[in-house]
Amino acid sequence: MTLKFNSQKLLVILFSASLLLLLTHLVFSILYPEVDSQNISALSNEEIDKKFKESLYSFAIKNEWIKSIKDNSSIPSYRISVPSDLPIPQIIGELIKQYDGYNLIVEAEEKKIHGRTLMQVSSDKEIKLKADFRYINDIQRTFSQSALFIYGRENKEAEYDSLMLTTTRDMSALLIPSKSNAAYSTWLRGNGFDYAVILNNEINDLEFRLSKDYSEKRLKLIVQNIVVSFPHASFFVINKNFDIYSSPNYLIIKKEFGKRKIRFFTTDSLKFIDKSHPNISEKLNSIVTNVKAGDITRIAISFDAYQSLAEDLRKLIRVGYKFVKTSELGSKEKK
Repeated sequence: MTLKFNSQKLLVILFSASLLLLLTHLVFSILYPEVDSQNISALSNEEIDKKFKESLYSFAIKNEWIKSIKDNSSIPSYRISVPSDLPIPQIIGELIKQYDGYNLIVEAEEKKIHGRTLMQVSSDKEIKLKADFRYINDIQRTFSQSALFIYGRENKEAEYDSLMLTTTRDMSALLIPSKSNAAYSTWLRGNGFDYAVILNNEINDLEFRLSKDYSEKRLKLIVQNIVVSFPHASFFVINKNFDIYSSPNYLIIKKEFGKRKIRFFTTDSLKFIDKSHPNISEKLNSIVTNVKAGDITRIAISFDAYQSLAEDLRKLIRVGYKFVKTSELGSKEKK
């Protein structure tokens, strides 16, 4: 058997193989770049300890909840009392973020589900800091609770609906009576959201429109239509600028809600925030941080303002301020 040797084909094969290896190396060098250990920053023990406490303070952990544990070693060791509404993994995640880029490893082990977690920070297999996180039920970072309502669906239905798809179920909707909103209220209810209904001059659908010139019989029928169309509303609120509010017919409307034992408020029972305010961030923070223990504040934020306040809300939640569903407020609510 005679083998024919073609040198030209061999060169082509070798060149192709070399090119393939080169491309493979290039791809891997991009996807998995080598880490230059000389470029990794180092932290002193004092800096490690400082970043640890800064991370705790960023969650509004109080000094009295951070106990230094004395043992035979020189390793800084702490026992941290954690409020039950603050997930320990969230704290661990923040510590990992704080130590990222340094020659440090954060390790954590949950000893008891929703009870106790041990954590240590080490460098080159040398432990630099230890912490024992424990949930404590009778401590709280803040007693503030607010019910937050987003309004303005009538002007931007598609955008509003997309927002509610991605927001937390602790937020609620504030709707103007309309056929579209009546159908949407069913979706809200089915997906775990609360909603309330506001009566004002912007009601366009005839079967829901209220007027100071209507007869008592007609007003009663319209109130019935509204109640039936929004059967799971947490409450109904009337705008004090609504022309019917200053007319004798207001008492008819109020009586109709009262005899059905439905909560019926005026708009001064809510704090409104919209983009017309010169500093909506400052206004939100002022409202939320000034809620006294045991009190409940209802905050109504326009769709546009809510989008601008997303980061402010995240920061408030991070340090313990609570936004709860209005159905969870119960008898604590102020009328």
